[in-house]
Amino acid sequence: MSKVTSEHAVAVLYLIILMITITLWLSLVIKSVNKRDEGKRVTIEAERIIPVQKTYREDLLNNCIEHIKKYESLGKTRYWDNDSSITIGYGHHILKGEHFANIITEDEADKLLRADFNNYIEYAKKYTDVYNEQLALGMFLYNFGETKFKGSTLRKLIDDRKPIDNEIVKWKHFRYNGKKRSNRGLLERRRFELSIYNLNK
Repeated sequence: MSKVTSEHAVAVLYLIILMITITLWLSLVIKSVNKRDEGKRVTIEAERIIPVQKTYREDLLNNCIEHIKKYESLGKTRYWDNDSSITIGYGHHILKGEHFANIITEDEADKLLRADFNNYIEYAKKYTDVYNEQLALGMFLYNFGETKFKGSTLRKLIDDRKPIDNEIVKWKHFRYNGKKRSNRGLLERRRFELSIYNLNK
């Protein structure tokens, strides 16, 4: 083999090696860019999803609060509830040691309602991890309280993760002059609570 041919072969070999090196380098750069873009896409999707979830929860919560207001009605002064307890605002039972002005504002009544409702939602977490079910149970407890619920068939059904459709609507009665009476408003409340409880089912 002549000297010129040998030098030509070496040059070609170097060129091939250089091309392979450049190809590998470009491949690594492209993978790095794709990985970075994928990370950005994941972040963007997360940023889109989290506000939607937050907005959904807030809207659902506010919807439930407005529904409670609809049936509890606003009492800016103290009044006697059906269970003979002293009450103010949207059905807030005044506890021992609590003191209120003779007249409270609508904003103060709203804050009381939200605080009470939040306490019932926290209590409902003992029985379910599902948010809409916690809201539904919280509304029910706001109306009937924890004592009646504890030993109820409704609680047992929730514990056993069984449908409550036929049971919750039975809670539509109240006592007047010692007699048990059915109430349309209570039935409407139970149906609304059931609709919230059964969301996404």
